[in-house]
Amino acid sequence: MPEGIAEGIGASVRRKEDKKFTTGKGRYTDDINRPGQLHAFFHTLRCRAHAKIKNIDITKALKSDGVAAIYTGEDIAADGVGGPICGWTPTNRDGSAPKEPPHPLLANGKVRYVGDHIAVVIAESMEQAKSAAEQVKIDLETLAPVVDLSTAIGNTQIHDEMDDNVYFDWELGDEKATADALGSAAKVIELTVTNNRVIPNAMEPRAAVAEYDETSESYTLYTSSQNPHLTRLVMAAFMMQIPESKLHVVAPDVGGGFGSKIYIYPEEAVCTWATKKLRRPIKWTADPKKGFLGMRLVETTQKVKLGVDQNKKKKWVCGRHPREIWGICSLFDGKTPNLPPGTLFVWLLDFPNNLHKCKGVCKTHGQVEGYRVRDGRGPTFFWNAQWTMRPGKLEWTRIPPV
Repeated sequence: MPEGIAEGIGASVRRKEDKKFTTGKGRYTDDINRPGQLHAFFHTLRCRAHAKIKNIDITKALKSDGVAAIYTGEDIAADGVGGPICGWTPTNRDGSAPKEPPHPLLANGKVRYVGDHIAVVIAESMEQAKSAAEQVKIDLETLAPVVDLSTAIGNTQIHDEMDDNVYFDWELGDEKATADALGSAAKVIELTVTNNRVIPNAMEPRAAVAEYDETSESYTLYTSSQNPHLTRLVMAAFMMQIPESKLHVVAPDVGGGFGSKIYIYPEEAVCTWATKKLRRPIKWTADPKKGFLGMRLVETTQKVKLGVDQNKKKKWVCGRHPREIWGICSLFDGKTPNLPPGTLFVWLLDFPNNLHKCKGVCKTHGQVEGYRVRDGRGPTFFWNAQWTMRPGKLEWTRIPPV
């Protein structure tokens, strides 16, 4: 661009939002305080991934200093409040609908995954809420966890609605044509890629401040969200069964998200529900350590077959993609593990035949959802690996450890 030109293509655009952040004037959810607010602490069993809840005794905890209320999954169920939904679901290979077990905001009768909240303690201060939570007595029957993706199918049953721990069984492509093509290929090479679990760890932990206005009979929720409009829709229509006009969702400055803050988490809804019951604002900020249990994680295993002709031209591909879902299927967990890998495996070259299969498998690990490029790591690794095949030798080489 000619010197002196300050507008148009190629001109330097001065950023407008940086000054307040670099001078400490950013306004995040945890910076918001409402008059008379209470503080919420979610009681989670870190040492149990799968267990039946036989009894919860809150008698002693309720007598602790500053405690306003303690709620369990039974209290929320009694008020008819639903949990997060699986809003984007695939159709199974046989044309049937996927299985979608309920997702209670607080564990009701059973703990199904690491980080599943059992109770919420609401008190005058966070310190009082944490102290009272230590007095909550929980009688559990420990069940076998399901932690290995390769053996999860048909393992210990996590949901009554699913006897095989499979949410969905989806495919893209022509199975018969691809199988015939691979059968006639000069050589078929295979690669299995396991992508380790990833935990989003934004500088700003998740947080929520909820308030109920008796005059207008409406709620206001401040939350560190990347999508406040979606939060309002799902919470109002599917969880609390109220008109969207009665829920105002505000997303202040957000200190990092990368996709992990686009979803609706149980804590936001619990605080919003409880603020009406107690007629006082309720604030919650995730503890960084517990946040590792509550944030979305990603883990995949992808098995790929590549068929070549006599001239070693890559012509046919078949991908199998067992996909960890976690204890509950979440908002985008139906489609997002399927479409990106299913298209990424085949979009770089013109394959005459291709097939992609994906099974959503339930485990008792922490929650799983999208983070950064959704499940693009496996296909990307596959393509990087195939371009490093030794000339003249159809075998994988120079593949770094995963």
